[in-house]
Amino acid sequence: MSYIDAKEILQELVVFIRNADVMSVTDRSVTTATATGTFSATSTLDISVSNVKNIRSITVATTVLSEYTDYTVNYNYSTTKTRISFVAAQTGAYSIPYDYGTDKIFPDYPKAEMKISNFPRVAVEILDIPSEAGGFGNVVKNDINFTVVVYSTDKEDIMDYIKAIKTSFGNSWTSFHNLGSVVRPTATGPILETEDTHGKVFQQNIDFKSLFKYESN
Repeated sequence: MSYIDAKEILQELVVFIRNADVMSVTDRSVTTATATGTFSATSTLDISVSNVKNIRSITVATTVLSEYTDYTVNYNYSTTKTRISFVAAQTGAYSIPYDYGTDKIFPDYPKAEMKISNFPRVAVEILDIPSEAGGFGNVVKNDINFTVVVYSTDKEDIMDYIKAIKTSFGNSWTSFHNLGSVVRPTATGPILETEDTHGKVFQQNIDFKSLFKYESN
């Protein structure tokens, strides 16, 4: 059992929200493409496209693989490549749809100097990770509290995005790898005017708690 890696958590959450299509690819400013070919005892595959934002799925020989169980993705492998590494070497015809572009769903808050054209936007951030003893020995039980903040010039769009995000997490509440056993919503905040936008951009947050993430060495 390993220790919590905040970067891995944020990547999983951001990729999850991108793949959930809570925001259209047009609004995200990304394009969907598909890598195809045939593997022959292949352990890694590089997608040589800049700005790959999310791998949507991987199918090999008609079998849909599971991320983390069957493969991992390094989106920062290089400035022009994303590397997929397989737990076991793969053989057969493959199909890998992915999105690439500038995107508007990120693991950080928007900068103050952003233009109106940069919205709508979604930000994901870890709020805190309260911990307590989780059993005998050096075992720690953690809860991971995180927030998803939606920004838009249209309040009704914000409400639609928040509903879609809550629905997506509700449908996948036990399906995360880097989080705890279950993910639950804990609060939805009010719609507020975003600072320094002169009433042109609004925001709303929905907070979640990931329960029972254990660490030990």
